[in-house]
Amino acid sequence: VGGSLDESCDRLNCPRIAAIDLSLMDGCRIPARPEHLDGILLSRAKSDEHALKCQATLESLWGVPVLGWLPDSEPIDALLDYLPASQAPARSVCLSLAQSFRSSFRFDALLEIAERVSSMPAICQEDEPIWNPRRKTTVAVALDEAFTNYFPETLEQLESAGVTLLDFSPLKGEAIPTGTDVVYLGGGASDRLWTKLAANHCLAQSLRCFAARGGRVYAEGTGLAYLCRQVQLLDGTTQPMAGLLPATARQISRQPQYEPLEIEFGAPSWLFDSESPLRGYRDNSWQIDPTGPMLTFARGEQHRFDVLGRGNVIGSRLAIHFASQRSLLRRLVTPAPLRHFVPAMVERK
Repeated sequence: VGGSLDESCDRLNCPRIAAIDLSLMDGCRIPARPEHLDGILLSRAKSDEHALKCQATLESLWGVPVLGWLPDSEPIDALLDYLPASQAPARSVCLSLAQSFRSSFRFDALLEIAERVSSMPAICQEDEPIWNPRRKTTVAVALDEAFTNYFPETLEQLESAGVTLLDFSPLKGEAIPTGTDVVYLGGGASDRLWTKLAANHCLAQSLRCFAARGGRVYAEGTGLAYLCRQVQLLDGTTQPMAGLLPATARQISRQPQYEPLEIEFGAPSWLFDSESPLRGYRDNSWQIDPTGPMLTFARGEQHRFDVLGRGNVIGSRLAIHFASQRSLLRRLVTPAPLRHFVPAMVERK
């Protein structure tokens, strides 16, 4: 009553901690992950083994730490359930709860969350050079011989805003960096590297696990081709790729063919809104053929396969200069909520 807790949390720059009643959860009924989540507290654990099992499940699926748990204590729970809202619990009850929580509490994990949140961002105009996200965000950027095409101004502005940039190699790396919030894949792969990319199963699996637990992935150009199930090269050979998007990327030209373009959106996503047009350079050297259901965000039949997505994964045929489109730069690290989005579907014909 009186306002939105989510909005207040954003304005006050507060971390979000989810409290989960384990008596309402089992292996088949895992709740939906809240947005912008930073940590988890557990209550009504039947035993330490029960809590540890739930901790392993939630941390692997949600990608945030469990900070501790309270055991199932029927007398105290019953007392608190019937306590009037205007009456504070007795000191002995609070001490009992604190003592129960102390044995599992991970103070270091809570301290890390507190230090990760940035200071209150200043309200600034659109044309001001410095902008601060709600919290310190880590963006993992694919950077090696296969992924070289990025606008340096975009990376510079992200760093100026306090975003942590970590590079990783889809060619040689074993996993994306720990603590990643967003994965960003640009373009640049050449024919001789597709076989090496296909052979790195560990990195592809790391990307799939990251996306499965709600991690945000954005790729453009040849990065989009890498996210597909396979690429088909000009010589007719195919190579399996990361498989985050159910599609085949067919190579039309060996050299990138960039076309300046502006598209409008029929539906928004966590990165793009439906009100503002998107300007970029479409790489016409790739054709995307869906092999399963995906979401299409661009409006118009001629742009049907320009911006595609599945879950928190978005792939674009356009190379985007985020630094000149400030609202996109903000949404890259502070995404919009997804609960009202109803994009169109594309499927294999």
